[in-house]
Amino acid sequence: MATDAGRRSRGGIAKESERPAHRGTVLAPPNWLVRIVEVLTPPGSASGNSIINTLWEKHGSLAGVLPHLPAAMAWPALSRARDAFYWNIAIAQVAILLLPFVDILSLPLVLNLGLVLALLIIREGYIRKDDRPDCEAITTFMTPALIILFNETLGLAFPTLMILGDAVIQRAVKLALPIALCRHLLGKDPRPGHPHKDLLCLSKRTWFLNGIWLAGALAIISTSVQAVPPILPLQEGLTSFLTVYAFTLGWRLQLNPLEGISLHRRIEVTLNGAPYVDDLKRTRYFLLTGADWFRGFSTQGLLEMIFFALMPLPLLIGFSELYFGHPGAAGINGLQLAANGAGWVALIVTWSYLKKLNRQTAAAFDRRIQEIQSVMGPRYQGLSDFGTSFSSRAPEIGDVN
Repeated sequence: MATDAGRRSRGGIAKESERPAHRGTVLAPPNWLVRIVEVLTPPGSASGNSIINTLWEKHGSLAGVLPHLPAAMAWPALSRARDAFYWNIAIAQVAILLLPFVDILSLPLVLNLGLVLALLIIREGYIRKDDRPDCEAITTFMTPALIILFNETLGLAFPTLMILGDAVIQRAVKLALPIALCRHLLGKDPRPGHPHKDLLCLSKRTWFLNGIWLAGALAIISTSVQAVPPILPLQEGLTSFLTVYAFTLGWRLQLNPLEGISLHRRIEVTLNGAPYVDDLKRTRYFLLTGADWFRGFSTQGLLEMIFFALMPLPLLIGFSELYFGHPGAAGINGLQLAANGAGWVALIVTWSYLKKLNRQTAAAFDRRIQEIQSVMGPRYQGLSDFGTSFSSRAPEIGDVN
């Protein structure tokens, strides 16, 4: 009897153990659906696995879960986007989205750009701070693709409201880089627990204006061809490339890779809190402090002058076409020409103020760095000298990206 009871109990246990496995096999959600939900769920909110499991327990089938899935995923996405919202990024993105389309602006296009702006704001909630460069690289391609997609979709629904594809594509591609640059520069947050968070916040406020200024400059350079169609071979490529390269080359002259001042550090030195000083130095030297144009000659000052001289060159070519009656003058867009000309004047007028603001921020960084080095004394100086000599022997440390 005991044996029979044991068999019955073991059989009962075996049956009970089989039931959950059978239930798990039947009721478990498909792996592909779990992966899709996890990818589409923003970080810092409920995991995609918990969302799909909750819906699966309630409805028990794919047909019952799918209708409720968009609403279940929308709430964490909107909540995360609200928490990650930056008004400065939103304002800068509005300006960048509108500037290339100012000459063909219409109600359907405003709706198109409004949808793109909403998606960019929601996307902010999906970006992890450590992965922002990679995420913004995706945004570079995503933004023009969304504008083109929405334009095509609107054309299928309302053919009379569709804007010519070439006009939208040319302008959408040119705003990709300013959007990515704006989001990358303005979306940084100081790391939690950083001992110099006040300085990083000061740098972030300064870079808010820097980002708007740089994005405006890129937008003007990229839309000059819309104002004045090129009449010479390689005119657009040469004017755009030389203009941007003159500014970036002058900016690079502020950096000293042998001291570890580069965008991406290859080696982190952690003794005596040195990484914090290196972070402050790197942030300080990437500020747009510029050069003094009228206090002695400098290569950086000359490159800045070349930059501001080359930027209106396509516009000057357009005025020359109008003055001499060139046939190419028929393709000039007067509204875009006026907008770009006003933008160039605004950039050159605000450049002096922008340099002054950046120099004030750099002075605050210099004072803090001197205070830290004076407190740490010769021990830190020895580490700094060692890091400098080591970086001069390591080819990758001096790489400035």
